[in-house]
Amino acid sequence: MKNKERNQVGESSCNDLLRVELAAVEIYELADKLLGEESDAPDYASLREGHRSQVEQLMAYLKSIDGAARPQELSWDRPRTAILAAATIYGSESPLDLLRQQEEEIVETYQQAVEHGPKAGTAGGAFLAGQLARSRALCDRVKAFAEQESRESVEQDVEHLDTQRERKRDAVA
Repeated sequence: MKNKERNQVGESSCNDLLRVELAAVEIYELADKLLGEESDAPDYASLREGHRSQVEQLMAYLKSIDGAARPQELSWDRPRTAILAAATIYGSESPLDLLRQQEEEIVETYQQAVEHGPKAGTAGGAFLAGQLARSRALCDRVKAFAEQESRESVEQDVEHLDTQRERKRDAVA
């Protein structure tokens, strides 16, 4: 009984993970369409494919434990997609910051699944630990892109301030 209960917890966790991974695929598809043309844009297609691979592995795992892939409706993810689109259009917040936040939430979801799912040392525990490691790697890639964008933004701000100071000096002289 305990093993079946633990397996159901694993199935439930995997379906939660499947939901957030499917949302990530959808959001990176949108990011690629909206932002992929920029010369310094991250490789959104490879990030999307990383999440698509996670989806495929989750679905295969669910099948192996006789579970059913039942991702819940992407309730919180649809507004996230709209926010990403609005941020892109209006520049209100960096799209990379939004993607970084999403990646951190995905890692947290995996971490909870590892802590509350199948025991370490079992096939299910090993599977979730591997998924967590791959999720952390994707998150680290997005963090690196966001940090680079932030550094470039600061450099542009400093350059702009230097230009203004020079103009003021020239106007006074």
